[in-house]
Amino acid sequence: MARIRALDGLRGIAAATVLARHASNVANLPIHPGADWAVMMFFVLSGFALALPWADGRPQAEGIFLLRRICRLWPPIIVAVFVSAALYNSLSPATTVNVWWSERPTAAVLMHCILLTGQSTSLDIPLWSLVHEARISLVFPLLAFCTLRWPVRTLGVTLAIASPWEYAALQNGTGAWELPLAGWAGAMATSRYLVLFSLGILLAQHRVRLAEFMARLRWPAVVGFVGLAEMLSASPFTTAQGIAAAIVIVIALSRASVARALEWPPIAWLGRVSYSLYLIHVPILLAGWYGVGSGKAITTGSVIVALCAAELMYRLVESPSIALSRRLHHHYVVRRLLRERLADPACLKS
Repeated sequence: MARIRALDGLRGIAAATVLARHASNVANLPIHPGADWAVMMFFVLSGFALALPWADGRPQAEGIFLLRRICRLWPPIIVAVFVSAALYNSLSPATTVNVWWSERPTAAVLMHCILLTGQSTSLDIPLWSLVHEARISLVFPLLAFCTLRWPVRTLGVTLAIASPWEYAALQNGTGAWELPLAGWAGAMATSRYLVLFSLGILLAQHRVRLAEFMARLRWPAVVGFVGLAEMLSASPFTTAQGIAAAIVIVIALSRASVARALEWPPIAWLGRVSYSLYLIHVPILLAGWYGVGSGKAITTGSVIVALCAAELMYRLVESPSIALSRRLHHHYVVRRLLRERLADPACLKS
């Protein structure tokens, strides 16, 4: 299936939003972009992209699916963690702020960060979302099957699972990234995001119908949906933020003018390097912060360096890992076709 470039643009905007949020924290600016909503957008987009083979009747075997996820996720993670550890050791900050670089990069800390155990994400705070992403990848084939087979029931169950966590987060005033990551509590916290992946799966299944519906609407109605998405994105509930992301995705799929805007070269470039940018920007910002200072000019320079580092990381690490994932899938498809052909009695007779 051809890549949907408009959705890459959404990934780029989401990654830029997270970068802007962390940069504003470093520079102590009063502007605080909605980074939580951006991460929920990542989750819904992941559900959408991963579900396309199942939605189109081409389900993947769990083994090859997980192997491709490992190739796709982990090489950039490993590089980002080691870059962060190297920067920490070169700067040796005497004091750290909050959970950013709050632990020395010992072998145990490196292991926990790279393996996404949930015991530590201090070397690169965005890893908290990758912990959940990796765990959900383990059950994604089952989630995709259940969502496509029993959509209402599965969505209801995942929403029911998320509800206690939504209520607890609202009562405690904690953000999504502040939930526990380790142990059984962390595993249960991961279940909060199953509903977002289910939303993405349903979008993949009904993408044509939803896009046709949105395309038939006049612009005032579309603007109304945009307003609804903006209102939901400001909600403290991650499920509401996921619904906002789903609305934006449908608009991007249905309106040619929106798609063209998202395919504008700078946004398209952000989409291409979005994963690398998401992983590498915090170590770069912290290096500028602890190495030089927290002024606006210094933070701006750190943002520029982070963007350049994202391009370099994409070329040297992420792009080869994507190519490896595709080669593995190609070999798997070829071997499966050969097995089916050899198992065909007509083929054996010939």
